[in-house]
Amino acid sequence: MSLDTTVDVLRWQFDVVHRLLDGQSGPVNYARNVVLEDLTVNSVLAGCAPLALSTWRGRTGLSRLPPMGECPGARWPSWVRSVEINLAELRLYAHAVHVATDAYLTSAAVAPDRLAVCVLSALLLSQVRGRVSMVDVGSMDN
Repeated sequence: MSLDTTVDVLRWQFDVVHRLLDGQSGPVNYARNVVLEDLTVNSVLAGCAPLALSTWRGRTGLSRLPPMGECPGARWPSWVRSVEINLAELRLYAHAVHVATDAYLTSAAVAPDRLAVCVLSALLLSQVRGRVSMVDVGSMDN
């Protein structure tokens, strides 16, 4: 694989993180990361409605979305205890989010914006914080 551009590197990093989270993350953490990616890429960067609030409304596999605007916030533990997750539906939603992320990266490939690259890098770091070792990343390079 050629990693000639910033966008190529980001695309590769997202691919690695998506595969790691799909296979090694608990359902609640997986759901949080998918929703966070949806909001960050589709709403913040692309300026569109996130999939969870538009074309995928009611089909995310979550009985309700995680609380927004809090890090992690007082309502987070309550959400973790009460959310019902349909993992099959969540994976379908996650796939749609991953496709949307790749489409955003494809559109950014022409002239990647420095701020967008920083935001995407921060998103990747938040998704793997404390969950990925270099051995895991190396094993994904097939």
